[in-house]
Amino acid sequence: MSLSPDEFRRSLAFFAPETATKAPADSYRLGGGDKSLRISLEEMEPFSPGGLIVLPRCRVTLAFSGYGADERAELLARFDRTFFRGGG
Repeated sequence: MSLSPDEFRRSLAFFAPETATKAPADSYRLGGGDKSLRISLEEMEPFSPGGLIVLPRCRVTLAFSGYGADERAELLARFDRTFFRGGG
């Protein structure tokens, strides 16, 4: 994703304001019981297309546990809407 770790954390607060709990090393856990979503964040080298601008980058991994296919699709759609940043 083209965003900084701080930008990711701000958007995560909108995605799951009351349920995201910080786990070790830039990892977050949502949910509880038989259903949970673990989101891991890894900062990467910035991308500089043509050397004109510098774009921050992070690798984001989502690991679902206990969700059915429809529930995963719904969560992914909500995640995409929350983290959508526009652009071309």
